[in-house]
This record gives sequence, C-alpha cells and structure tokens, in this order.
Amino acid sequence: MDQARVIALPDRPAGPRHVRPSQAAIDALPPGTGLYEIGDAPGFHVLCGKTKRSYLVVRRVRGRLLKRTLRSETFAAARREAMAVWRDSKPRPPGAAPCRRSRRTTDERRRSGAGAELPEEAVRIYSEVVKLDPCRAAAWGYLGLAHYDRHPHAEAERAFARLVVLDRHNGAALAMLAPSAATANMTRR
Repeated sequence: MDQARVIALPDRPAGPRHVRPSQAAIDALPPGTGLYEIGDAPGFHVLCGKTKRSYLVVRRVRGRLLKRTLRSETFAAARREAMAVWRDSKPRPPGAAPCRRSRRTTDERRRSGAGAELPEEAVRIYSEVVKLDPCRAAAWGYLGLAHYDRHPHAEAERAFARLVVLDRHNGAALAMLAPSAATANMTRR
C-alpha cells in the first residue's frame, strides 16, 4: 500500500504582483521575473524580461481587451504614454467628435486677438464678486487668472496670494502664484 505524500507548495499571491510607482522600484525588479502591476494605475504593467523591461497597458474597453506595448524606456515617459492610450481608448458618446488638443499656445491666441475682450470683462465681473463676497476662494482664483491673461502680474499675484490665504491647500493657486510673483518682480525692477 502506497502512502500519499503531501508536498507543500510555496504560496503565490492571487492576482498580479504589484510594484511601487517609481523608477527606482522598477529598476530594482530582478530580470526575468515576469509581469507586475504598477501600484497606482490599474491596467498599467511592467514586464521584466531577461534582457529588458517593457511597459504595457491592459484595459477592457466595451467588452474587448485592449493590450498595448508602450515604446517608452522610462517610467515617467511610459506613464504619460499610458495616459494618452487611456484617454484615446475611452468610449465617446455617439456622434461626438474625437477630442483634439489645441496646438496653439496662449501667446499665439493672444497675438491673434482671440477673446481679446474676455479678460477685461472677466476682471470686471470677478472684481465685483470678490467685493460682494471676499471669502469666496474660487472668485479670487478666477480673478487672478483673468489678471494673468491681461498681463498685470502684480494684480494676479495679489489675487493668488489672497486665494492661498483662503485655501492653503489649493495647489493650482500655489502653482500660479510663483510665476505671477516672478513676473511682477521682474517688471518692478
């Protein structure tokens, strides 16, 4: 009578393995270990081959599985490319035109005169709003943007500074405060 032997198999996690979303963590993966899901983005994977790493997008769109191998060599470039793939693969409503980003810069639009009267009107409207309700953070942000479009960067700096006082966790306000202040300081000299 043969006795059955029980062989203990190493535990394998169910589902894909995960890696932190950083270039250092991806570079630390051993070669030839296979597929890893990159932590913060579902459907974004890195495949560790014996000689090189490849980035992949795996996503289900309208019941069909979309698999794309990305051309990028670095994590940051692959992430940007994956975001473009996700954006382009989203189902659009019937009859909707594809989304196209304008290649014209703000300076080109300004030179062509497109919307020339809009910043002045926006400054007037948002100035009235902040006079009526000085605690409305969004109005200060829009007022700062309108001033920034018109080029009086000192006024834009004041509006963004007020917005930061009202909402200190507003990253957009902090991001716009820096160039406004820098440009305003250059024009003061």
